[in-house]
Amino acid sequence: MTNRPPLGPQPTLWYTSGTPARQGQTTCDMARYLEYHAGPHGTGWRLKATSIPFASGGAIHQGLEAIGRWLLEYQLGHPTEHVTADLPGLDAVIAWAATDAAGRYERQARSRGLLLSSNDLDAEAAVNELILEQRTLIEGLTWIWALERMPGLLASYRLLSIEHEEALILDCSCGLGEGITDDTAHAARGCTGIVQQSRLDWLVARLDTGAPVGIEFKSKAQQQVAWEKEWEHSGQLWTQMETASRRLGRDVESAYVDVLFKGWRGRDKNAPPEQPKYQHSYLCYAYFDEGSPGLRQPSWSPSVWYESSDGKRHKRGKEFRRKAIWDPTAPLVEVRLGASRVESWVRGILTPAERAACLKVLGPFPKPRGRTPLAIKAILAEERDWRDKVRLLQAAGVTMPNHPEVDDMIVRAWNCTSYDNVPCQFKHLCDREIGWEDPEGSGRYIPRTPHHALERKAFEALGTSFPGEEDEAQEE
Repeated sequence: MTNRPPLGPQPTLWYTSGTPARQGQTTCDMARYLEYHAGPHGTGWRLKATSIPFASGGAIHQGLEAIGRWLLEYQLGHPTEHVTADLPGLDAVIAWAATDAAGRYERQARSRGLLLSSNDLDAEAAVNELILEQRTLIEGLTWIWALERMPGLLASYRLLSIEHEEALILDCSCGLGEGITDDTAHAARGCTGIVQQSRLDWLVARLDTGAPVGIEFKSKAQQQVAWEKEWEHSGQLWTQMETASRRLGRDVESAYVDVLFKGWRGRDKNAPPEQPKYQHSYLCYAYFDEGSPGLRQPSWSPSVWYESSDGKRHKRGKEFRRKAIWDPTAPLVEVRLGASRVESWVRGILTPAERAACLKVLGPFPKPRGRTPLAIKAILAEERDWRDKVRLLQAAGVTMPNHPEVDDMIVRAWNCTSYDNVPCQFKHLCDREIGWEDPEGSGRYIPRTPHHALERKAFEALGTSFPGEEDEAQEE
């Protein structure tokens, strides 16, 4: 008989968001079930971290969120003042936010690195290089956004909220209806409705009309035209605008998507396999000429290529060698008293054009008033189906992937490997490898920590505890 661990207490409300919906619709239903609904805790599993994390979108978000929260607090304290990018001391705030986000990443990464590199000096050096590379990227991208995007944004908008958790209550069964978006009020009445969670990274208002506008932050390795075009038909973005509109009592008329480019990570073309991979971004590495006494002064170049006055492209000479931005043996002129090397690099060496190449603003995407109700109906149809399937499995005591009922009710798409050859984190379970019957017992998986505060608080109120998010594996 299959072992059936007892199901822990579950909220009566069904919590969801755009991410699990996309997981099921575009990747695989089984992947969604295992990541968001399986297990005796009912929140699914994530791979346990076994490697140094790369600079994820979440790490980059932290710096931009910190800047936004400081600006919003300042704005609330000076209600008659229009906050602009030339506010005295703002560069120190940006520096604090950028280095704090980078420092958080480094502390998390080094706690893993100690385990991975113990008693191996070569591994320790490689781990150290990776951590410094990625923390430099996080700090650099925060500065890029603050220098290239923030001034124009503050000139035309005032802040309304930063990372505000929104809730859209659908399929209400307790009588409060969709008009009450406080999930705790519904939960107190035993409501079994659907809570669509969302949050716009920044919500601002136009100075000329007062109309609210949303801003989303994304990070990508490189530009992808197809991915950019998808935002024109993003039901998730429309729903985010709609939920914020209901809270404000005013229509969020449009949204922008600010994309920060990290560069790709890998080996140079035709490089031998023993050559280490590195981040192909001049926010991490550039080319440095040490100079020669009486002949050449030390100099930097973001790229090994340069364009001459006649418009022709040329390659730098052999005197220019790739150098890490954080390497103290290559001098940089301090742009501000106490400035980090990254700040001095971004502000003192990179040209405005080179900084602008690391950022692209998509939009504005207007809220389609005819399609938004259809997007919400689609959420309702999708989540009713998932709620019913999962609740049936849970009522039967089904919590683990080795229960036959899971295979009977949840469809596998067998999209086990992504376009860039990264395997699904649950391939181990679907391939029935050793330990697949007990994901947590195998040591490979941990309970998923809900990333939306509303869902997490609902489970914690019932006594569920979660591991720290730093224990979860992150995608590159």
